[in-house]
Amino acid sequence: MHAGAGHRFFRERDRIERDFPEVFRTRDGPAEINRGDLEFGEWTGLVRTLARNDPRRAVAVVDWSLREALIAYVERLKEDALNAYYVQQIVWAVRSPWCKDKPPKLPKILKGD
Repeated sequence: MHAGAGHRFFRERDRIERDFPEVFRTRDGPAEINRGDLEFGEWTGLVRTLARNDPRRAVAVVDWSLREALIAYVERLKEDALNAYYVQQIVWAVRSPWCKDKPPKLPKILKGD
């Protein structure tokens, strides 16, 4: 399946970018490599994340409205950030008696700004 005409999922990007800055912010790091059979253009990473890499679910995800998909994606980003923060807190707590490190800061996406 290719990112094609007719999928509601792909239609609204220009209008919606400002509503979801945490999704459209420029990211540093290596580009994603798609090794799968399904291709959704620049949305492949988002679709695979929401589908949890299940191809059957990915086909269903592209039928979601873009707004609903982005809401779900932001929630997933928050879950991932919270999990990473939790691990950082544990590591800091274990090291703190011997190190003078400051505790990790709450990720921006969890601050609600």
